Amino acid sequence: MTRACNLYVFKNKYVSFNLLDSPNSNPKLLKISLPFNFMDEFEGLLKAVGSAPWYKLIGMVPKLQGDRVVVEMEIDRSKHLQALGTTHGGAIASVLDSAIGLNVNREVVKMGKTAVTAQLNIHYIRPVTEGKIVGVGMPMHIGSKVTVGYGEVRNEEGELVAAGTATFYIIDRRFRD
Repeated sequence: MTRACNLYVFKNKYVSFNLLDSPNSNPKLLKISLPFNFMDEFEGLLKAVGSAPWYKLIGMVPKLQGDRVVVEMEIDRSKHLQALGTTHGGAIASVLDSAIGLNVNREVVKMGKTAVTAQLNIHYIRPVTEGKIVGVGMPMHIGSKVTVGYGEVRNEEGELVAAGTATFYIIDRRFRD
């Protein structure tokens, strides 16, 4: 015999139900485990990444813009310039790696996993001495063990500063574990 019921979900953890064919039935409350909300998971990842020591040290700021994550960094002449007066390639590479990685992880967290950089290939196009640089990336391929992404870093005028690809190893763990 099949019985109908009303179900109500509270805070993604509890379900209240009562049987429709039993008017005097008291609602029952059960604790359940629902699939995690990947946007909550990803927003937690973005917040944690933005407060990580490396991000704070060099001034990278990840931001969700529409369906992509961008990574911004204001060039600080007292920390980001190398001896010749242009932004150090490592600072630009950090922005690129983070932009690609965060956009790859935006997809990978849906699988309950995390992707970490295995290789970064970068082509520097033009030097930067001041202003803000912005990196954006996108996944090109997501497999079960490895993912590949592409990204660009641009200056405030929208000119291409650097472009590259990155390979990420997918690990069997959520970011918060």
